[in-house]
Amino acid sequence: MVGLEGRIQKAEYPANWMFFVALVSVVILLFGLFTGTLLSYLDAVVIAIIGTVVMSWVGVSMSRPVDYSWLPAMVTAGYLAKMVASLARYLVMIEFYGGGGDAIGYHGAGVRFAPIWRSFQVPPGMDEVGTSFVDGITGLIYVPYTPTMPGGFFLFATIAFVGQLLMYAAFRRSVQPRRLKWYAAALFFVPAITYWPASIGKESLMFLAIGLSVYGASLFLSRGGIKAVVIIGSGLALAGAIRPHVAALVIGSIAVTLVFVKGGGSLGLSPWLRWGAVLAVGAASVFLVTFALQEFNIDLNGNITAEIDEFVASVEDNTSKGGSEVDGGAVQGIQDIPGAALRVLFRPLPYEAHNPAAMASALESSVILLLLLWRSPKIVKNLRFVRRDPYILMCLVMTLGFIVMFSPFLNLGLLARERSQVLPFLAAIIIQLGWNFPEAEAPQVEPTGRFVEPVSYVS
Repeated sequence: MVGLEGRIQKAEYPANWMFFVALVSVVILLFGLFTGTLLSYLDAVVIAIIGTVVMSWVGVSMSRPVDYSWLPAMVTAGYLAKMVASLARYLVMIEFYGGGGDAIGYHGAGVRFAPIWRSFQVPPGMDEVGTSFVDGITGLIYVPYTPTMPGGFFLFATIAFVGQLLMYAAFRRSVQPRRLKWYAAALFFVPAITYWPASIGKESLMFLAIGLSVYGASLFLSRGGIKAVVIIGSGLALAGAIRPHVAALVIGSIAVTLVFVKGGGSLGLSPWLRWGAVLAVGAASVFLVTFALQEFNIDLNGNITAEIDEFVASVEDNTSKGGSEVDGGAVQGIQDIPGAALRVLFRPLPYEAHNPAAMASALESSVILLLLLWRSPKIVKNLRFVRRDPYILMCLVMTLGFIVMFSPFLNLGLLARERSQVLPFLAAIIIQLGWNFPEAEAPQVEPTGRFVEPVSYVS
C-alpha cells in the first residue's frame, strides 16, 4: 500500500509543480529582457528555461516514494543554483581574469570542430588524452548549433548537473530515506560542487563521467548485471580520456570494495562470479593505472619507483608556485595522511585566505571540517559496519585514494578546484556514518544477496 500510495501522490504532484516551473521560466525570460542579455545571449536564456523545465520533469521522474514529496523541488532549485554558479564563473572569467582561462580555448576549439563533426568526420586529437580530447568533445556538443560563450557555459553546467543527479541516485541505493534530503542538499548546494564544475572544460565532463561510474557501481554492488557493467564502462571510458588517473582511482575503489565487502553478501552474485568480477575489475584497474603512468611519461621498462618519485617531485615543484603554495609533500606513509587530508580536503583555512575567493573557499572548507570533527566519534564507531554497506565502503576508498593521489599538489587554489570531485563522497561518508547506527539495525542482506532498501538507520 505504501508503494501504491506513493505512486498515486507522485502522479498528482507534477501538476502544481509545473505551474511553479512555468513561473520560474517567465522570471528568467523577464530577467533576460530587462538586463539586455536576451538579445545578446538569447541561447543562454533559452537553455536556462528549457533546462529548468526538463530538470523539473527529471526530478519528478526519478523520485521514489521515499523522496517524491521534496525531490522535484530540490532538483529544480539545484539546477537553478547551477545556472547562477555558471553565470558567476563566466563573469569571474571575464571581469577578473580579463577573458583568460581554459574555457576560452575549449570554446574556440568547439566552434572550429563542430562543422567537422557535422560533416561526419572526426576532428584531430580525439585519440589523445586530456585537452585535445576535450576540444573534440566540445565540438561534438556544439553540433546542434554554435552557442555563445555563456550558452556554452550553461550547456556544460547542465552536463555536470546530470552527473550530480547520478551521484544522488547512487547514494539512494544504500541509505536510510530521511538522510536522502541531507545528501541532496549537500550535492546540489555545496558551493564548491555547484561552482567549479559549471563551465566549459574538464571539470563538468568529469562530473558526468564520475556520476556514470558510481551509479553503475551502485547497481553492480547491489545486484550485479550487465547493465551495471555497461554504465561503469561508459563512465570510465570518458574519465580515462580526460583524467586517466581519476578513472584508475574509481575502478580501483570498486575493486577494493569487491574484495573487502563482508562475505560478498551485498552482491547478487554467486561466490565464483564475485571473484571473477574481482579479477576482471582488478585487470581493468591495472590497465588504467598503466595507461595513466604512460600518459605521465613514466617509463614502465625502467626503474618504476625512481620514475614515480621523479614525477611526484616535478608535480610538487610545478604546484608550489603561483602565490597560494604551501609546504607539504606526497604521502610516504600512514603518518603523512592526516596532514595530507587537511591540505587536500580543507585548506585554505580562514587565516590563510588573502582574497575574497580564497576566503569563500576557506569558510566552506571550515564548515565541512567542523562538521566532520563534530561527528567524528560516531563516524569512528560506525566504521565497523562499513563492510556491510558496499557503496559507502567505495566512497571511503575513493576519498582516501584521492587524498594520496593529490597529496603532491601544493597549490591551494588548484586543490580548491580539484577537490570538488571528491566532496560528494566525503559528504556521503559524513551523512551515512556520522549519526547513530545501532548494531541491531546495521545493514541487512537478503538471502538472495540483494541489498535491502532502505537501510534502517536511526539518529
